Amino acid sequence: MASLEGSARMLRALLRASHLSAFEELPALVARHAGEIGLRRARIYVADLQEVVLREATGQGLDAGEGGQELRVDATLPGRVFCSAQSLSTPADGCVQHWLPVLDGTERLGLLRLDTDSSARAVTQPPCWATST
Repeated sequence: MASLEGSARMLRALLRASHLSAFEELPALVARHAGEIGLRRARIYVADLQEVVLREATGQGLDAGEGGQELRVDATLPGRVFCSAQSLSTPADGCVQHWLPVLDGTERLGLLRLDTDSSARAVTQPPCWATST
């Protein structure tokens, strides 16, 4: 289980490491740093320009999304998180999925998905992952 202090350390380390990283490097970087504090299946989803779909960034292929999921904004739980900019958690497949909006100021960019063990009593999570430009 990720403690508040562990989560803060992980986020600081991730921000330092990602400062000079290319976009296609971010999925592996996020997964590695999240894994260090016991968070599983870290996934980044980016909204298309029309905000119709959220595309998983895999770091593979020309658009860094080869083989990734595509989720509709208007018909999915992740889409609701994206539209509302409010974090949500839901049980799924023996774990708890945490969906966190990724923002640049007030602009919605996408989502971060993290899984934790379903046996965990509580999860410390920020209201969103904000980026700075």
